[in-house]
Amino acid sequence: MRLSDLLGSEVCTESGEKLAHVWDVRAEAVDGGYRLVGLLVGRSALFERLGLKGWRAAREHGEKTRPNVDVVPWDAVLRIERGLIVVRDGTEPQRK
Repeated sequence: MRLSDLLGSEVCTESGEKLAHVWDVRAEAVDGGYRLVGLLVGRSALFERLGLKGWRAAREHGEKTRPNVDVVPWDAVLRIERGLIVVRDGTEPQRK
């Protein structure tokens, strides 16, 4: 799977509730590579990706992750289809 397969995809629950669109991802470094841990979704994630909100200030204060971004945990993902990511019912983006 490529990052481009995820970016711009709509995220919805298995019962069909639309949550948001994916604008970026969050990953952790593991064993010389990276492991995907979350999907950055919604308007705040789009603004962050475009550099329009808070990223520069956070970096100046030594923060390594972007503040105030909605994240859908990767372990909530059930399946990925073209342009659609289906997550478990009850999944809500978490503000991080």
